[in-house]
Amino acid sequence: MRPARRIALIGTDFDGTVFAGGDTMVSAEHYRAFRRQLQHLRGAFGTHWAVVTGRHVSAMPLLLNELLMHGLSPDFMVMEDARIYRRRGSRFRPFWWWNFSIWLRRRRQLARHRERVRATMASIQAEHPTAVSMGGNRMIDLWYEFDADGAAVAVERRLLDQFAGETDFFVFRWGREVCLAPTAGTKGEAVRRLASELGAHRRDVFTIGDGQNDISMLDPVAAGLIACVANAQDEVRVAVERAKGFIASGQHIAGVVEALHFYAQKKA
Repeated sequence: MRPARRIALIGTDFDGTVFAGGDTMVSAEHYRAFRRQLQHLRGAFGTHWAVVTGRHVSAMPLLLNELLMHGLSPDFMVMEDARIYRRRGSRFRPFWWWNFSIWLRRRRQLARHRERVRATMASIQAEHPTAVSMGGNRMIDLWYEFDADGAAVAVERRLLDQFAGETDFFVFRWGREVCLAPTAGTKGEAVRRLASELGAHRRDVFTIGDGQNDISMLDPVAAGLIACVANAQDEVRVAVERAKGFIASGQHIAGVVEALHFYAQKKA
């Protein structure tokens, strides 16, 4: 059946949305259903699919392998929230100038707060000596994985208080990982850039996610078809409700299939 609603661009988060992670088991049938949806939309409208993730670009081969196991191959990979890579055959090529501009803007933001961030890092390391630094070359200096949920929540609250009202950073927690991320280069920016590249109107852009760093693309400024999976964080559900979007009853890829079906069959 031909979809009733044109969808030009699909932007999906990866961890927690397309991919469950951990010991969570996801039925292969949900991935097959998503693959069928993509095939129908690509055939009907030339729809493009972008995986939009906060993971570092070095994780791209692992993510692609996870997808290929289910017969899935995205047209674009957006790494570190905003760095864009387009599939050309079996390879992904970067949007060189766009990616460089993201790198430059983030470096300038970090430079303005270098001493403050370093002092905060030293304090966190002293209070949580078992915390593992996840920053490195990710252009995020303050990124830790803690060995207990309570520690992660406590550090998240501390950072939210300490950097309240600060426009150069946002605080993000996913499970036991907490980071202080530069606001330059968000998922929402990347989705808007891709829509512009494809000549797609915002009303024909579908986005779905589950975590705090997805909120910028779950915004009417970035997309007209907005959704979250059932396992989304409370802040994400609030953002989707505010945007009058769709909250799926299914978790992870099942929720993606459900939300995409809802919008694909809805009249424009």
